[in-house]
Amino acid sequence: MLAAALTLLDRLDGPVLEEFPEEAPAPGATAGSDGEALPEILACPVPRRDPGEPATGPHALLAAEIAFLRPWYALAVRERGGRTTVGVSGLEPEAAAALLGDWLAGGDAGGIASDRLKLAIDDLCAFCLEAGGVQPGGAGGGPRLERWFWWETAIGNALRETRPAAGESADPTLRLIAKVLLIPTVQRGEQPPG
Repeated sequence: MLAAALTLLDRLDGPVLEEFPEEAPAPGATAGSDGEALPEILACPVPRRDPGEPATGPHALLAAEIAFLRPWYALAVRERGGRTTVGVSGLEPEAAAALLGDWLAGGDAGGIASDRLKLAIDDLCAFCLEAGGVQPGGAGGGPRLERWFWWETAIGNALRETRPAAGESADPTLRLIAKVLLIPTVQRGEQPPG
């Protein structure tokens, strides 16, 4: 089907409207119309930097990811009739990501209140999961979407990196957040769950 679509680029008579006999699989389908198993469609991968590029700090990685996910999030909000679970911190996702980056850079020395950090993290999680949920393969949420967030996004990785330092914080509230609330137990291992 891709080859047929690409041949349309060679046509000079336009605009072109062409019908194709094949149908796209229904969302959640595991087999095509011929009964053959379909490959798992993954949520859109977040662009990674080229290994040859110089390393960038957490602020740049988080900001780039928010910018990449912003259109997906807007689509999610539109599909939900304008509803979202993002907003408990009162910060835009970009500002919430900057706050997380500040904490990663300065830890307790940054003077960021634990309750403010937790609400920013809640908003970042909601933002990513809503944005990922409307991507191909993300519909309906579930384990695949959770793995994508915690193991394939810069925000999920930043949160995983935050946990050990937060667990050793002088702030008892932040230690409790790190121990119980920051990362779901199933996502705490060294590698993604099954």
